[in-house]
This record gives sequence, C-alpha cells and structure tokens, in this order.
Amino acid sequence: RAGSSDSGRAILSQDSLHGSRRIRKVVSNRVAPSFFIISPPHMGGYPFIFLTVSGHPTPGPNGNGFAKYLTYIDFGYNRNLTGLDGTWLQNQTEVTNVVAESIGIKIVPNVFSNLPQLQTLILGQNENLGLSGPGLGGDFIVSNSLQELALDLCLLKDDQISLNAFNSLPALQTLILDANRLTVPKARYFQNLVNLQTLSWDSNPWSCDCESVPFVWLLTDSRDINARRLLKSTVQCSNSSSYAGAYVEQVPIHDLEAIGD
Repeated sequence: RAGSSDSGRAILSQDSLHGSRRIRKVVSNRVAPSFFIISPPHMGGYPFIFLTVSGHPTPGPNGNGFAKYLTYIDFGYNRNLTGLDGTWLQNQTEVTNVVAESIGIKIVPNVFSNLPQLQTLILGQNENLGLSGPGLGGDFIVSNSLQELALDLCLLKDDQISLNAFNSLPALQTLILDANRLTVPKARYFQNLVNLQTLSWDSNPWSCDCESVPFVWLLTDSRDINARRLLKSTVQCSNSSSYAGAYVEQVPIHDLEAIGD
C-alpha cells in the first residue's frame, strides 16, 4: 500500500513489498520526479531507493541526470514516455528493478543492456511492441543478470519473437508472456534458459499442429526433468479441432503432425 504525506512523499507499508509477483505503483505520483527511501527490516536494513516519473525524464540539477544510486525505478503508465535510450537511465549502475508497464514504447530500449545489476524488468501492457514495433527481433539484449522478465499483454505474435530472443539471459528464473498473440510454442526459446523456474504464457491462442511437435518432444524428453516440470500443462490448444481445450502434450504426435500439413 502507498499513501502520501502533506509534502508529497510516499509512505510505504512493509507488506507492500510482499505477496505479489510484481510491485505495482507503490509510490505516489504527486511529485515528479520524487525520490523515496525505505529500509525494511526483512531486507537487512539495506535502503531501497524508489523513483517515479510523470512524463518524460528530465535532467537533474547538475545537468547530468538523477543520482546514480537508484535501485528501483517505476515508469509505469506514463503513456507519453515512448523512449528511454540516451537518458539519465543509462547511468543507473545500481538499479535492480525497472517497471515500465504501459508506457507506449515500440521497441525495447537498448539502455537495459547498460544496467549490470538489473534483475527484474517489467514491460507488460506495452501493446505497441506487437502492434507497430518489431517485437523481440534477434537476441533480446538486456543485462545478463536479469532474473525476471514480464512481457504480458504486449500483443506479440510468433514472428515478433526471435528463436534467439532469450539466448543472452542465462540467469532468467521467471518469464511472463501471458495474453499475447502467440500460436506456436517454440522449444528453441528454452535452450539457454537453464535456470528458468517459472513460465507463464496463459491466454495465448495456441494452435496445436505440426509446428508444435518440437515443443512436445522437449516436453516429453525423459532426460530433461526440469523442462517437463516447467512446461507441462502450459499450452492449451485453442484451434478448432477435436483437441480444443486439451494440453498439447495430450495430443498424439501423429495427430499433431497431420494438423497443418
């Protein structure tokens, strides 16, 4: 929860940092830009520094941008904030969490590759990534320390996520791709995601057909226990066939091969 005092500074309760997959707008937007510092006991007293921005980022008093020791930055729901490259963000070498939901970006900013400590990147609800942007072409270049990536509700289609998109994310533990326009589950996405523990890509219009076969092979490979645990019951067929509503691994391989041939 977040409230605000008369001065406009946010007041965060300790439980606002618990119990949800993401930390959504936990700071007040009354003053922009504003800095918020808390030191919750459960984090060993280490200070969290929060920044929210309304509108486009502006330079700090010294002309070089904001202080360099931010750890959590929330740009969420600033629809006119369409670009972050070339801003003070590239100097934030200590930042670990960036929330940039629903900001209207058409491409994923390169600046995220300049944040060596980045662990969580929330880019959900940026529908222009899928509607008018290139999606994730080529390697998805962000910090190789990234552990959580959310790209839900971005209207991404199959041809907008390269087979190599997640190659450079060996530390990734959580990948969220819910409610996009994906139809083919790609086994190749998971080749280098050796530390992935959570995958969420519900509410996509999966077509269980011949293109799904490599994914099923990966899912049923007895040598890869983690893949079976991670991927089982995540792709529910939605194409009009006798298997609509079934999970792709429940469809016999010979039937998959016959659909779409």
